[in-house]
Amino acid sequence: DSISPCRLLTVIYLYDNILNKIENLNFAENLTHLYLQNNRLQKLENLDYCPKLQKLYLGGNQIQVLEGLDKCIHLKEIYIENQRLPEGEKLVFEPRTLQCLSSIL
Repeated sequence: DSISPCRLLTVIYLYDNILNKIENLNFAENLTHLYLQNNRLQKLENLDYCPKLQKLYLGGNQIQVLEGLDKCIHLKEIYIENQRLPEGEKLVFEPRTLQCLSSIL
């Protein structure tokens, strides 16, 4: 919560931090770049607050279902490589997110 007064932030680097979830992004309406690589994220949450997001880096996490990006209408790049998933599991796109991504990427 200590970064919430920083409403003008456009870039946040949170990679390599062993994060399990993302929260408290309700201040980030100006965020354009979000670096979340190499954490322990299993799902995306709270990106509704980032309508200006253009680049999202998610590689090296544990995300099984890509969802919650339908409000990120300015997204131009998303990196989701090398998800550390259980044997036999694959990354799945939630239909609403897939539809949104197909129209903007």
